[in-house]
Amino acid sequence: MGIAIVKICKFAKPQRHLLIIFSLSLLTIFLLLTIYFTIPFDGIGFIWLAIILMAIIIVFTFGTVTNKIILSPLGFEYVSFGISLLMSWSLVEKIGIDDFGFISIFFKEPIFRNRWANRILLPIATGHVIQLSSFIDDVSSTNLIKDIKHFAPDCDISDVELLNGVSRKE
Repeated sequence: MGIAIVKICKFAKPQRHLLIIFSLSLLTIFLLLTIYFTIPFDGIGFIWLAIILMAIIIVFTFGTVTNKIILSPLGFEYVSFGISLLMSWSLVEKIGIDDFGFISIFFKEPIFRNRWANRILLPIATGHVIQLSSFIDDVSSTNLIKDIKHFAPDCDISDVELLNGVSRKE
């Protein structure tokens, strides 16, 4: 019986994401205090508003700390707070640059079949694409793209190779 090789990739620099969340938290607290002292609010409504906003910030913080990609012979798995997406390697089309300029993995089929899931999970994945940029610190030294190419040899990575200055062999 062979041993299955599993690669786990976490956020490249989680402190960057946590700093953004912390900054948004401070901004939220400032705005809540400004609203509280300028607009007459009943105490209970203000408390619920603060609780809801802080809960959203906590969820994003927990998601930042727990986000990971798991590569295995079975497929590509994206794990985040309450979400686990497993896509077979046969569905991987290419690794390239998406419309926003981020390195992403493109799939041949939609990730979510439900259109409501597509709307709710828009920051994580859209349609056929999952962004990999958060998991890559330096494109030239990352093992993530090489590992994906190992598990999905038919995957086209020519766009990312061009970023590294490697010319395509034609």
